[in-house]
Amino acid sequence: MKKITKAVVGVTLAVSLSAGIAALAGCSADKTGEAYGLVHGGSYVGYTKIVTNGNMVKDLCLYEVCLPTQIKAGADVADDDKVANGNSAYYKTVSYGDLTLTYKTVNEVAGYYTSANQILGDYLKAEKNAKAYYEAVTTNSIKVTVGGQEKTDIMTNATLNKEENGYWTRTDKNGESYSRWKMNRDATVSYVKSYGLANLTKLTKSSANWDSDAKEDKSVTPWMDGNISTGATWNDFNTKPEAGTYYSYAQLIIKASNAAK
Repeated sequence: MKKITKAVVGVTLAVSLSAGIAALAGCSADKTGEAYGLVHGGSYVGYTKIVTNGNMVKDLCLYEVCLPTQIKAGADVADDDKVANGNSAYYKTVSYGDLTLTYKTVNEVAGYYTSANQILGDYLKAEKNAKAYYEAVTTNSIKVTVGGQEKTDIMTNATLNKEENGYWTRTDKNGESYSRWKMNRDATVSYVKSYGLANLTKLTKSSANWDSDAKEDKSVTPWMDGNISTGATWNDFNTKPEAGTYYSYAQLIIKASNAAK
């Protein structure tokens, strides 16, 4: 009887272990991916992080930082430390990591930062360079040369990150100040978390203005997934920029998903 009991117990344990292993094999693990790249006409650096499990988007974040041209040099900055361009002036020398940037004018209303004769916008097309710039901004590591000193309190996360700097702030229908950038970003994230990635690059802009809630200060045309409104109205959600120039927000999110592991 003892031998029979041991045999039965052994079989039971083996079956239980096999069932457990099979169950574990059927459960897919979460995958996390990140992507960096130029967005919004190629004038800003975007970052997104996505967590997926199968076809489900479990989490998503989307951030965007401005380039150094967002910050102008005031009248109190010495002429030796800035470059005039039309009615504005920009800091002459900006650096981070081992990269030093110099502002150059193109004409009376345009200019850009360069490094070794390469325009910053072209340099940032490489993802590793976009990542390095984004991280320099978010860690307050951008240095601006003023009076022979390198200052890190001018081009900061607070002044360059759209999450912090009040970018695209408007007054809504109730007279309250709000960020249209954050509103659009939040709507984009909410749509992707609710509906996934399947139709993300198939979204189309509504052909007619929609009366929106009080968070909008004007009539808008949202991006649509069939009859579903994403709630996002920003132009670069699902535009189709020329390959190698910059990403739409949809493309950047897909890029992060493709990198997920």
